Amino acid sequence: MDTIYYEIMHSDYYWGIYGLADLTGWEDVKLYRKVKDNYEYLGSFCICSKNYHLAHIEDSRIDCFGSPKWLNEVESFLDNNRVHYYFYYDKKEDVDFFEVPFEAKRNDQGIKPSSIEIWHPSAGIDKVAINEALMNFSSQFLNVYKANFIEKNPTSKEDAAKSYLEEYDLMSRSKGIIITEDVVTQFASKANLQEDEAREIINRSAEY
Repeated sequence: MDTIYYEIMHSDYYWGIYGLADLTGWEDVKLYRKVKDNYEYLGSFCICSKNYHLAHIEDSRIDCFGSPKWLNEVESFLDNNRVHYYFYYDKKEDVDFFEVPFEAKRNDQGIKPSSIEIWHPSAGIDKVAINEALMNFSSQFLNVYKANFIEKNPTSKEDAAKSYLEEYDLMSRSKGIIITEDVVTQFASKANLQEDEAREIINRSAEY
C-alpha cells in the first residue's frame, strides 16, 4: 500500500476540528510522497464545503462573480450530495502559466488545469471530509487506489489554541492583565476542555 503525506495549509481547519470555532468552509491541501528524507510534491487541491457555496451563491449572482458555467455548476452541486470537481485553467500567454504535474481534464486548447477544487457535500471541512477528498483525488489523478494517508506536521490542540488566541487578539490583550474567568469559561467550552486546562493553555500562550 502506498503512503501519501498531506499538508493542511491554514489554521482555521484546526480551530474547527478542535472545537475552537465553526468548521472552516474551505481548505487547501498539498500531497507528497516521501523519498528517503525528502518530500516529493505530488499535487494539491482546495476542498470547498456545501455550506461555503450556500453562503456565497446569492452574492455571486448579484455581483456577477464567476462565469455562468461556474454558477451553473455550483447550483447543480447544491442540488445533490455528490463530490464535484471544478477546474481552473491558465492561458498559454500568462506570465505565470502553470499546469498540474499529473494528467487531468484538459480544456479546448489542450491545457491541463492550473488548480483543482473539490466541492464536498459536507456542511464543513472536518477530518472525514479531508480523508474522503484525499482518497478521491488520489484515485482520480494519481492512480493510487489504496493508500495510507499521514498528515505532515499536524497542529496540536495547544498550538491551534495559541494561533486562535493570536488571531482574535486575546494574546496581546492578556499581556500584563489578569485573564477574566469569562474568557476562560468560553474558551474551555469551545475547546471541550476542563477550565483548569483552558486556563493553563491561555497562560502559556500569553507568555510567547
